[in-house]
Amino acid sequence: MSEFSQDEKNILQNLKAGHWSEAEQIAFAIDDNAKLTLILDDVLKTTRFWQKRSDYFTYTDTKSGAKLFAEWEDFVEFCLEYKVYNQKVFFAAKSYVFNKIIDFLSRASRDSENSNKEVLVLLAYAFYESGMISRAVETLEFILGRFPDEDDFRVYTLLGDIYSESVNDPQKIELAEIIFNELFLNCINTLDLDSIESPIILKIIDLVKGDMFPDSKVKYWVPVYGYLYGGLTIRRNLRYDEYKKLHDKISYLENELRGVESTEIIIPQLLNVYFWVFDYYIYQMKTSGGAQQIYRRVLELFAMLYQIHSYEESAKALGLQSEKVLDNLLQTI
Repeated sequence: MSEFSQDEKNILQNLKAGHWSEAEQIAFAIDDNAKLTLILDDVLKTTRFWQKRSDYFTYTDTKSGAKLFAEWEDFVEFCLEYKVYNQKVFFAAKSYVFNKIIDFLSRASRDSENSNKEVLVLLAYAFYESGMISRAVETLEFILGRFPDEDDFRVYTLLGDIYSESVNDPQKIELAEIIFNELFLNCINTLDLDSIESPIILKIIDLVKGDMFPDSKVKYWVPVYGYLYGGLTIRRNLRYDEYKKLHDKISYLENELRGVESTEIIIPQLLNVYFWVFDYYIYQMKTSGGAQQIYRRVLELFAMLYQIHSYEESAKALGLQSEKVLDNLLQTI
């Protein structure tokens, strides 16, 4: 092994162990080695950053993991600003930092009398960032079971992203669609669309933007486009009490629709809920009566959208596509 590769290996091993000073000393000792010039600055920037934050690597209370996670996010911004581009250096430091984050968050979840949702969400993200995918999924599913009435877009988003990464596993892709449909139904107003990395959703976003919907309205149209053009057509079965809640939601949104200023946001939300109930009639109740009523109301909503000048072309195309999709589904009964 050459001196160059051994020096590089020693630097990375020390970074992975959190030995910032030792990594820095090796870097200084080989400062005249031209082959390492490209990584030396990155090593020094990395070690100096974390040396100034040594206190964060000691567990003091249940907030220690969250604090260190915040420092990691600052480090990512630091790397972008100061051009720390060497991936080996970056991931060596990440290995140590996230081992600590996982340790601190795991301890915090045990130290709390009741499972702390924020701690668990961060722990799931930490597992994911560390490549511990199965542990991330276990944690996210535990959160959904432990806090069933507290919809959190972060949980749905990460779980959907994880499932959609399994491009060669149809079952996982179906699970991703189910999770994302839950996300757009339950968390639409709090959802940060930029936090989603799934190619399934990114493709739909491109479709919506291609029809010239304003950025502030895009997230409301994603589930509608996903239902009509593919990508979000698979939903879980509804319990009867959930079906009743969706009816209540429809009544609320129909009432909100009377407010002219909110029409552009309410229509897509209303369409999404109607599509959920339509599927309930088709796949679970096996009845066309209620489905036919929804079919007519959906077309009326697209006609309303058509009256908004800037959406004329989009509304026309969406209306025709909805006729096609809903007609085909009605034929299955």
